[in-house]
Amino acid sequence: DANFGMAPRDREIAREIARVRRRTGEPRAVYFTTAKRSSTHLVEILDTLTAAGIATDTSLSLQSTDPDTLAAVERRNISTEHYLELARAFRVRGQPPVAELMVGLPGQTTESYRRDLQFAIDHGLQARTWETRVLPNSPMNDPAYRDRWGIRTVPTRSGQLIVSTATFSEADRRHMLRLRLVANITDRLAVGRHVWRYLQWDQGRRAIDVIHGWRVEH
Repeated sequence: DANFGMAPRDREIAREIARVRRRTGEPRAVYFTTAKRSSTHLVEILDTLTAAGIATDTSLSLQSTDPDTLAAVERRNISTEHYLELARAFRVRGQPPVAELMVGLPGQTTESYRRDLQFAIDHGLQARTWETRVLPNSPMNDPAYRDRWGIRTVPTRSGQLIVSTATFSEADRRHMLRLRLVANITDRLAVGRHVWRYLQWDQGRRAIDVIHGWRVEH
């Protein structure tokens, strides 16, 4: 279920999983993807699972914070305030908040992706970036839509990978992926995290600008 936590029945599913855990000792962990625009029941679900001793691995879907990109993909995010409230709820429950971002969305630019990474850094979110693919029956695969946004893809086992659009070139995409790599190394592996935090907090330099300066292009 790619929208767990949206429907009222999801609370009962979580309660049943918790009952099974108390009765059998399993499962020890539950992995799920949260709803994109509605999170009404998510905190209750997290409390139900953690109270039963079940570890959770989930994330908060963001894709992008850029209004032009969101308009291009016809997506409406939950409000930033509500998103950050959820992130705080994750944090106080010992669940590191993860922001799911995308590279390769129509309307996206290298600068808008940099702002997405900076948003995650500013709010203590661990950024996890996925490459955008076009699935057979998705609206993005409509010929008129593809033509409008100049979408060019290459085939992969999991769908058509978007490699360029009218708003970013193949070189731009490689640049964004390089930023993703450096951000992952310096933040998630803690190689440089304290350096760019110090430079941002004490010296007034945006962390993403420091990360951008550390990238190595091939």
